[in-house]
Amino acid sequence: MAGTPPEDLMEWLLREEERLGADTTERMLADIDVLKEQLREELGGLPPTANQLAGFLEAGHLIREKLPELGIQFTPYFRRGYVYYQYRDIVSQQWMSAKDVWSALGLL
Repeated sequence: MAGTPPEDLMEWLLREEERLGADTTERMLADIDVLKEQLREELGGLPPTANQLAGFLEAGHLIREKLPELGIQFTPYFRRGYVYYQYRDIVSQQWMSAKDVWSALGLL
């Protein structure tokens, strides 16, 4: 989804993970056919667009590969019906702001 902010893509992936479970989300990221089928269900039977597929895969890449490469740990946690996100520098164990994370990703 060209032009969609990465944080929105990451939130989308995490909503799917909360709704479907981590193993289903992992299968979606590993198998394009599983991804298409799950997104089709979410879209009420409509086939997902190429941009939707690419956006979902991009979110998976950011969370699972890019952040760890940069030494950033990303952890969603659920509290009182809300999802919160924490970013932590793996080496220093210091918390990071979302702005610092986007800067490290070269998105600011």
